[in-house]
Amino acid sequence: LRRSEYKDAIPIAEKAAAEEPHSAIAQFVFGRLLVESGETEKGIARLQSAEQLDPKFLETHLSLVTAYSRTGNMEEARRERVLAVNISKETGRVVQH
Repeated sequence: LRRSEYKDAIPIAEKAAAEEPHSAIAQFVFGRLLVESGETEKGIARLQSAEQLDPKFLETHLSLVTAYSRTGNMEEARRERVLAVNISKETGRVVQH
């Protein structure tokens, strides 16, 4: 998706996240779209919500690595990367980031 397409998708994802506040996937999608559209800080907050709802959801951790790296918070990016690697080992899923 191009940045403008992310912006078009944000209202839909925002509505889904509001309607499903306990859905890690809804929070993840909204957060990821925010990060990709340049609203990194808002996206991090949503991704953190997704992480709290489902701490083992690998994609959330990988997206947080990206988001924290974009803000220059390399300590948090490294922490999320370690979490992602550990989840990958536990679940057998491959980390591709």
